[in-house]
Amino acid sequence: MINMTLKSYFLTFLISFLGVITCTAQVGVGTTTPLAAFDITSTTDGLLIPRVALSATNVATVVTPTVSELVYNTFTSALGPNQVSPGFYYWNGTLWVPIASGNLTAWSLTGNSGTVATTNFVGTTDAVDFVTRTNNTEKVRVTSAGNVGIGTPSPAAKLDVASGVTTVNSVVNATGSINDFLQFNVQNTSTGIQAQSGYSATADNGSPTTGFAWVGINNSTFNYPTAYNVGVANDVSFVGSGQDMYVANANNTKSIIFSTGRATTPFFNERMRIRSDGSVGINSTGAASEKLKVVHSGAGNDAINAVNNDDNVGKGNAVWATNSNATGTSIIASAGATPPSVLPTTGAGISGSHVDGYGVYGSTGNGDPSNASHNGHAAGGFLLDNDNSVATTGSSAFAKLAGKDNASPNGILTAQNVLYGGYFQGGVSAQSYSYAGLKYNHTGAGAGGTDYKVIGNGVASTIILDENKMPRVMFCPEAPEVLFEDYGISKLSNGEAFITLDKVLASSMKIDEKHPLKVFIQLEGDCNGVFVTDKSNVGFRVKELNNGKSNVSFSWHIVGSRADSKDANGVINSEFENLRLPIGPTKLKQDVLLEKSNSRQK
Repeated sequence: MINMTLKSYFLTFLISFLGVITCTAQVGVGTTTPLAAFDITSTTDGLLIPRVALSATNVATVVTPTVSELVYNTFTSALGPNQVSPGFYYWNGTLWVPIASGNLTAWSLTGNSGTVATTNFVGTTDAVDFVTRTNNTEKVRVTSAGNVGIGTPSPAAKLDVASGVTTVNSVVNATGSINDFLQFNVQNTSTGIQAQSGYSATADNGSPTTGFAWVGINNSTFNYPTAYNVGVANDVSFVGSGQDMYVANANNTKSIIFSTGRATTPFFNERMRIRSDGSVGINSTGAASEKLKVVHSGAGNDAINAVNNDDNVGKGNAVWATNSNATGTSIIASAGATPPSVLPTTGAGISGSHVDGYGVYGSTGNGDPSNASHNGHAAGGFLLDNDNSVATTGSSAFAKLAGKDNASPNGILTAQNVLYGGYFQGGVSAQSYSYAGLKYNHTGAGAGGTDYKVIGNGVASTIILDENKMPRVMFCPEAPEVLFEDYGISKLSNGEAFITLDKVLASSMKIDEKHPLKVFIQLEGDCNGVFVTDKSNVGFRVKELNNGKSNVSFSWHIVGSRADSKDANGVINSEFENLRLPIGPTKLKQDVLLEKSNSRQK
């Protein structure tokens, strides 16, 4: 009876349940009005999903799982890409996919809060690269070694950006707004002697040592010997090993400005400027009319210091200046307070002027007479060339100032030292030449040589003007010896007169038996005639013949040898008294000239 009753109840429930399904196609548990295909309603209990111990996300575990099948995993597997931990998972046909729990253990598309940086992160927990994609194409990769690649799956540096073929010019574009430096900052914390910090760009066919450009700074102990790393500690460098290096301002009205810093504002102190017209100013803004303008106002320093250390003959020059204008001047030099710039209208190679000092000053060293290696040198040289070609040696005029030489008078006799203040030569074939301020040793016999004011192969002469203001030449008498002369007038007194020589003149004359005083008397009245006696360095006596007692006037003329010049110790400085037709100095040879290529003018 009981079994029949239970069977009756079950049958009744089943018929009713099937009736509901058949009629409504919905199942309700705890409700007679289900709102879905399966509606469970309860205020005290929940839905208990099957609990399964999964071993990995890529292992089915459940027998024949169906897509969208839901389980609650109770197992924590080992770390790895397929790790599982307790929580809800659904089957997507290939893998078990975790479902975010109530405390949002997964990252939300709308952001997360309450995260802890040491435990909450986006990334991997194993040695597998972290990759981000767009349009299912890799865009950024963080390798397990810590390198970041943008546009490359194998970054070779901490940040490796590969733009590939692009329509924009910039690989990296950074913007910001701050009333101070906005910069990329690179610091190398190594203290090694090769350590540097900076930025490098490499050509498409270059390498880290060729075809590159570098800008940066070295460290405090820098001592790297490689050729392109030049400098001492904490030097800033801009180095390239490609071909041409370009520094350009594309604005055709603006300049490239080089500055040094200082501690107060403005922090940049302009030192050099390259203007858009190509002119350069150093400590000056420059001007279009001056391709290079250098301004310096400090005392004792140089505006320009040009040095050439090439010691090969005829090679480099410290300064090369050329002006191709027919009446131009290559170098105009002026000095002093508000100095004038003086130059000839026909042009010049160098034009110098000074308010109080020298317009042009030249100096040469090692001019000691014993220094044979510097024979032919002078502080200044001047040449009037016949044909404007150094390939030929002909000249119309030639001069040297403050020089020395050593030459044989005829190419056979012993060469003698020649020290001169000036040497001047004129003429084309048979030149006239003369020395001024000359010291010359005629014999080299131990004396100091002879001093000459002017000596040469021409004649001593002067110019006077005639009644028509025409210049007329007067010539000086010349002698084979070095002589002094004097003239005077006197008068016999009772047939006798003593003439006292000028003391200054007498002290410079050599009067002895070998060098007698020559006296010439011209009577200016009638008497028996006169003779000269008692000649000495004091004077001479004139007496009338036949013991006459006349009182007539006369004029006298004396000629005597010039005495040698000696110093305070009696050493001869210059020979005079024994010279008679000595062998003199010959012409100086012109310097061998070099002509630089005119291509330097371009």
